[in-house]
Amino acid sequence: MIKPELTVNFITQNDQKVSVKVPVGQTVMEAAKFYASPSIEGIDADCGGACSCCTCQVWVEPEWFEKTGPASDETMEMELLYLDRFFDKNKSRLSCQIILDETLDGITVRIPK
Repeated sequence: MIKPELTVNFITQNDQKVSVKVPVGQTVMEAAKFYASPSIEGIDADCGGACSCCTCQVWVEPEWFEKTGPASDETMEMELLYLDRFFDKNKSRLSCQIILDETLDGITVRIPK
């Protein structure tokens, strides 16, 4: 069975909008690294999505932040983000921790400059 595709919109560090199609169940980080061509600059994902670094941080646009929810305390996401210079409690998330489902079709995230 083919999973339906969703759209993830990235606002790059140069303020360009890049839309990426990705199957349901993938993460925003995977959309940036594996489905975008070329990969989205600024999402390095050094740990490969294990939630043990902060190199995939994104700022979730306000209209989407309520749907993704804030960073989790359970997975160390909040601790990692808190140490990063781009941290903003009202919009920062690790893109590896945002799992895409139908409610997030069209989500827009910004790559911190």
